[in-house]
Amino acid sequence: MPDLWLPGAVKDPQPGGVRLNKALPARGTWHITADRLDPVTMAQPARANVWGYLRNVGYCPHLLWDPFDGYMVQAYPADVGARALSRWNEDGAVNLQVEIYFSPGVIRGGTQYLSVDQTPCTGLEKIVDWMESWGVPPVWPLGSPTWESTQDADVWNARAGHYGHIQVPGESHRDPGPMPGLRAAVAEAATGLLIPELGGLSV
Repeated sequence: MPDLWLPGAVKDPQPGGVRLNKALPARGTWHITADRLDPVTMAQPARANVWGYLRNVGYCPHLLWDPFDGYMVQAYPADVGARALSRWNEDGAVNLQVEIYFSPGVIRGGTQYLSVDQTPCTGLEKIVDWMESWGVPPVWPLGSPTWESTQDADVWNARAGHYGHIQVPGESHRDPGPMPGLRAAVAEAATGLLIPELGGLSV
């Protein structure tokens, strides 16, 4: 049996895990925290505070992942559903949800990052490998997410793979935005680019 808990992730078990509909395909679902940035430093709230908020409101994913240093904390084992979606948390033989600790425009180490694909994505392949061990193939059935991705319930119900929050049927959030290749993390700094309107990206 694959690992219920991602090796190397900090375990922080939470109540309220969802019973999965195992008749549906295995999937991974990706979010960003999209926290409000400090107006002067363009820094995010402390990571521990963000995780504490998710626990307090009962919206925990399986993993919170920091793409800059690879830190991961896990709330639920792989064989139950998490609670980061407003609907369909139960959809899948697994539905492994990752909340990326990232806000568009954040400055880390003196560099501004406008989307996840511009970060170092430290630890991404480890997450993707773990998901694959649970039957989630390293593909985006609806294409790699963008800020304008569309939804298709027929694809969601029929095809295993990775989905952005924006691609989940009936969800109004537009995250996670542009993502890197699932097996080829990038580390490109971006400056001077325009950030799209991000209405509705609240946690």
